Amino acid sequence: MTPEEALREIRKRDEQTVDAAIGRLPRWYAITAPIVLFGMCSVADYTDDPTPYIGMGGCLLAVMSSISIKRRNARLQRSRYTGRAAVLMPLAAVIMLGIYVGLRSLAGAVDLPLPHTIGAAGMTVTFLLVNPWLYGRLRSTMRREG
Repeated sequence: MTPEEALREIRKRDEQTVDAAIGRLPRWYAITAPIVLFGMCSVADYTDDPTPYIGMGGCLLAVMSSISIKRRNARLQRSRYTGRAAVLMPLAAVIMLGIYVGLRSLAGAVDLPLPHTIGAAGMTVTFLLVNPWLYGRLRSTMRREG
């Protein structure tokens, strides 16, 4: 085996390790999470007490995330890189929440109907755009770790 072939094999194994640790965003999660997110954020426009629906939606999202994480084939070791990668997920959540609050407030300020639904639509679109980017960043961070 030449040194170039050995390096290619090492890179291939590193890529397999990253795939096993991070995996791909499961299709079922990519479809159901935005639906649940939209529903739990827009429900305030359709009911007087949205609290139980928001609570159920939050619990459902937590269970779905746990199932998605449990299906990974490998576990990550703690390191400075995994710590940096872990910051991206809460940052994405803060961005989505900010868009929801901003659009809902703006829609309410100009008296548009269904302000929570407008905010929820903006947040859901952001979720759909941010998740592929987030997984790409996590993958590149893990590649640098190797």
